[in-house]
Amino acid sequence: WIIQKCTEIGAASFRFLVSERSLIQKVDDIQQKKERWQQIAMEAAEQSGRVHVPEILSGLHIQQALSLPTEADTLKCIAWELDHQHTIDQLLQQVTHPQKVILIIGPEGGLSDAEVQQALENRFHAVTLGNRIFRLETAAMVGCVLMLNAFHTL
Repeated sequence: WIIQKCTEIGAASFRFLVSERSLIQKVDDIQQKKERWQQIAMEAAEQSGRVHVPEILSGLHIQQALSLPTEADTLKCIAWELDHQHTIDQLLQQVTHPQKVILIIGPEGGLSDAEVQQALENRFHAVTLGNRIFRLETAAMVGCVLMLNAFHTL
């Protein structure tokens, strides 16, 4: 559902992560679903008139994903339900316009404090998605819309 709706909204790619509280606890379980998820992305891109089909990237443990090297023009963000101060609009006033944005959305139950701390140590910016705590599916869509709107690509 996340892949379908976020593809329709405009997401460029997806990477599913194994975290402390995620329902899936093995990267291999993510890999087994990758082909099906790529098909969902293709169908959603076609339905919404997109030329670019988002790529379903290989699953990783969150610790691996947080330490992946990124280009200098990549903005790395983590949606954190305990951060009520740092909005995406405020963040964009502090950074140059990036070519790419990575947004991590935690699983139901949220990311652990240690995972958030590791993200911050790896130059991720904590951002709020608003005053409410969303379910995973809703948070993914809200985060996608907020980011695309902030970069005027909707």
